[in-house]
Amino acid sequence: MYRLSPRDKAIISGLYLSKFDRKGLNYLNADSFGSIFKSLSLRLKFQPASIKNYRDEFDSLFPNKRNGRKREIRPYVKKVYDKFNDLDKISFTNILRNILYKNLKLPQCDIFDKNKIYTFDELFYIAKKNRMTVINCIDDELMVSLEGYNGEYLSGENVFEFNMVSEDGFKLRWFDINWRDTITDDFF
Repeated sequence: MYRLSPRDKAIISGLYLSKFDRKGLNYLNADSFGSIFKSLSLRLKFQPASIKNYRDEFDSLFPNKRNGRKREIRPYVKKVYDKFNDLDKISFTNILRNILYKNLKLPQCDIFDKNKIYTFDELFYIAKKNRMTVINCIDDELMVSLEGYNGEYLSGENVFEFNMVSEDGFKLRWFDINWRDTITDDFF
């Protein structure tokens, strides 16, 4: 059995994001390429730009709006392409979810504790578990928020806000006391 290196996982992530484009973000419950590059980079110990570059390297092979790189695909990248490109959407998505969540130490609580400092990955996982998505506002406001999400549409309701307290640390600053009512089944 072949063990995937962090570089292999970064290349597989780039292939997935190029192949499935914005739909891939939805399948992974991510709100933007920036947030998924950050989550993957934290898990793989790779720079977000490296994962983006791998995505760009595959862009010329798939129908998306990005131009991609204008050079021939490198042999080690082509090897990953040949091995993983024919996977169906579900199998490929499960590989990416495994990369994102394997060995992740999850919070013991069902939802958030106002005194705990959460990593971005923990917020991402809990959001997914509770039918929410992480909205990255780090660049503008040094915070992230969680909103109701059904895989295709946002509820438009901001139910949790977290201040950024360190490079990958977020502390709960506000939540809607009726958050479970905000994310209603009729929305889904």
